[in-house]
Amino acid sequence: MSRCINLFIVALLILCATGCSEIYYPKVTSDNDFLVVEGLITNTNGPFVIKLSKAVKYSADSVTNPDPVSKASLTITDNNNVSYALTETSPGKYTTPTSLVPLVGNSYKLHIKTAEGNIYESDYQQLLQ
Repeated sequence: MSRCINLFIVALLILCATGCSEIYYPKVTSDNDFLVVEGLITNTNGPFVIKLSKAVKYSADSVTNPDPVSKASLTITDNNNVSYALTETSPGKYTTPTSLVPLVGNSYKLHIKTAEGNIYESDYQQLLQ
């Protein structure tokens, strides 16, 4: 009797291990272009660089370089309502003016207006020590 149970368990394990399997390919449909913002502002000497690009599609190759976003208007505003316009130095790279001297304790927000008219704005972020 125990031999039958052992054979049954072995057969069940073999069946489970070699059972049907199907590779699942999820259907991801996204035609939206998502804006990627990369940058860091600290209390060290600038100028600082902010990069804008479009997110790489899910189905893209992992070595695909993102498309830079050019001709956008970027402004950094501090909590004293002083604004600093950034300059595009190369496609998708925007540099802060030398007049921007970030101070610990002050808060800053980034405002972006793309060439297509889309507007993005961050919340104020306090510059910590």
